[in-house]
Parts: sequence; C-alpha cells; structure tokens
Amino acid sequence: MSTKKRVYIVSIVTFFLIAVFTGCSLTGSGTETSGPPSFRVESIVNTSPADRSLRDLETPVTELWVMTVNEGNNEPIAHQNAYDILTYLPDAEGSYEIPMEELPSAPFVVFIVETYSDGTYNVLGFLSLSVDEETAIMTFPTPEEIVAPVEFGNVVVTEETGYISFSEITLTQNQSAFNAEAFDDLHEYAVFHNTGQMALNVLLNTKQNPSTSSWDYYAVGLSMGYHTDLSSHASTSADVSWNSDVSINIYSHDTTSQASLFTPSGDNLNGEGIFPAAQVNSATKFFVNVPMSTFTAQALPGEFWELRNESGEVLASFDMSVAMLTDDSGYPIMPIMEPSYSLEDGTAEIDTVDFNWFYFLSDGTTRVALEDTAVLDELIGKSEFHLQANTDGVTYMYREPGGGGAGGMEGDILTAHTFSPTLTESSFTSEVSAGYRFTLLRCSTDWNEE
Repeated sequence: MSTKKRVYIVSIVTFFLIAVFTGCSLTGSGTETSGPPSFRVESIVNTSPADRSLRDLETPVTELWVMTVNEGNNEPIAHQNAYDILTYLPDAEGSYEIPMEELPSAPFVVFIVETYSDGTYNVLGFLSLSVDEETAIMTFPTPEEIVAPVEFGNVVVTEETGYISFSEITLTQNQSAFNAEAFDDLHEYAVFHNTGQMALNVLLNTKQNPSTSSWDYYAVGLSMGYHTDLSSHASTSADVSWNSDVSINIYSHDTTSQASLFTPSGDNLNGEGIFPAAQVNSATKFFVNVPMSTFTAQALPGEFWELRNESGEVLASFDMSVAMLTDDSGYPIMPIMEPSYSLEDGTAEIDTVDFNWFYFLSDGTTRVALEDTAVLDELIGKSEFHLQANTDGVTYMYREPGGGGAGGMEGDILTAHTFSPTLTESSFTSEVSAGYRFTLLRCSTDWNEE
C-alpha cells in the first residue's frame, strides 16, 4: 500500500481549528434516530482540489476504514492495530453505515480513504464529529459506549482543515447516541480526543512482508520537556519554560539497517552522509534531537519526514503534524504540572505532593484544571509516572520500594504521599524531576523555588 503526498496551505498551529462548510449547518435540535448502534454518514463531500497527476483516467472509490487505537508497550498506538482494518463501501446513494456490533471492543478512528484498482490508496482524512465550528472529535469511545445510531449527515473534507473533516450534525445533536459518561468525556475533553490522528503514521508504516507473512513496522514518538517555577504560575502557554529541543524516537523490529531521518525539505538531521546503525538492544532503534523551532516549522499536514537508509531507500514516512497537538502560538497542548507540597509536622520531610495538573486550550491563554483521576489515568497513567531524585539516584514510582534506587510512593495521579526512602524538602525543591507519557510524547519536567 502507498499514499500520495498532500500539501496544505495552513500551518500546524491552526490546521485542526478551522472549519469550512459548504451548505452545512451546525445548528438544530438533537437527532431522532432509531435502530441498533451504528455510524451513519449521508455523504462525503471532498472539496480539496483534485490531483490528476497520479490517476488521469480512474475515479477512485471513497471508503471508510476503521482501525482501533489500543496502546502498545512503547507505542502510544500499537502497530498491531493496523493488522485488521475494517472497510466500508458506500451504498448506491453514496451513504455509509458502520454497525457497532461489527467492531472490536476498543476506542477507534475512521479513515476516509480513496482507493484505486491497483491496490494503492490516498488518505483524505478522518471521519470526525463536529463539536462546534472550530473543533471536532476524531477518536471515538468503545462501541459499548455508543447506544444508538450516530448521525453525521453530510461530511466535508477540505485541505484547509488538514486531516479533520467536519460533520453536518454535531456531537451535541447526537448526545442520546452515547452513554452519559462517554458524552461528558467527549464534550469536556474534545481536544485530547484528537490525539487519535496519530494513527495515520501507524497505518502508513505497518506493512505485511509478502515473503515472510510477518509484519514490518516503524512507529514514531517524541520526547520533550519543560521547567516549572514552584513559586509562580503560568498564565499562558508562552509562560511555560519549554525545552529548546524535541527528541524524535523511532521504534521498530529493524535491527540491521543504518538509517537517518530527513526533513520534508530534504535535510539529513544527523548530518550529511551520516546514517547511524539501529540500536539493537533498545526499543528505540533510531533517534535524533531537533530544535523545537525546526520541528514546528516543518511539521505540516501532508509534508512527510522520511527515514532513509544509506542507499536512499525510504524505510518509513511520517507526517509529524499529527505527532503533537499545538495551540495557536505553536506550543504543545498537553497535561502540565505545577507541583506544590506539604511537610511532615516539625520536619523537613515531604508529606504530600499535589501535582496540580492543567492544560491550555488552543488559544494558549485559557487554562483548564485537570482534576478527574479517571481522565488523568487515561491520559497519563500511573504505571510510567515517576519522580527522579537525581543526586541520590532514587526513582519514586507507585509501587513497593525495593533495592537499587527503586523508590516507592502511594497515592494517585493527583497526589502522592508516603515516600520511601524519605524525600526531603531540599531535595524536592532543587534536584527532583518528573517523567510521564502523554500519547506520542514522553514528557519530563524539573522545578525549583526562586
């Protein structure tokens, strides 16, 4: 399978926020539908300029491809999700229906795909359910949480919104189609459900080897960090002290290649003529550090970063615009912490740490507190979250303490307590850092009191 390159005219900082409609309305009361749970699409309208250079004589078939988005050990969206793609064709009137009973019990995305008779395809975008004229949902809950037909009406796909389509009928109008908890989650945390667009790179870079019947894959992830001042609070995303570099990590079973990552403009990020060997004993087979300014400037929808070997063969292609959610100023949209602490009575030992999670909306100025443990567990999770006391070499995690620097702590993702070994105030305020994962991002932060 292959995909053609799509070029867009908007930047990464706004591509998922602009809605373009042709004869579609977002107003109206809730839909009245009956029947078993399903997705119903009246039509798909593609307003993107036609690229006839590849297919001058053939009209493609527009299909809907359903893919689950389960996490993997080192992959935010495991490559195994691409093994079993469910495909749905239009009926004679150009409408689509996806019965929920046919889907696995997992969150999922729906690709809008043009297919050709030679087996190639072009991903136009994601089937998305409009929240309002600026936002849409692309990652849907498990089929069990969908209790009635979800009506999309006419769906518009346009280059001006990147990979996000917009539906004629909104999430609010479909409220009765979801159970109460699922609807509240979709409505309140709509922006985080757009992280499902990262499934695009999984689809494009997971392929079955025809000679061995095994699956080859290359999965991309990012690592980035920021600094927190314990004595002040960030009022905008620009107030956060973001690290200047982002690390691009590529996971794969490939242990033999020598390869380097190239930007869409053709620059070898490791330096001209340098192709490092795959790291045999690491889950990360290839990695490179990139200035954040370089990353955001070239991480545009439809622009592909290529992993090439010494012979110039392209091993994988990644659209980095789907690798990170960004706000209008180009800063990451992600859970951020500003920790506070209390001491054991009459001592200099830490009693509790409140992490005070929050994030900024796409405007970069609206700060939203994250106070729901269940939501945070889903976004971040406790299994990888840790505090690192750098001088002592102790890593505190939610576990029983052990030897060799394996520290323990109790609590939840909002508040930690009962640190073992003891965590002192001087250590916490001067040399402790935290690490956690949010979708494709491996995040780290350190802090101090000024």
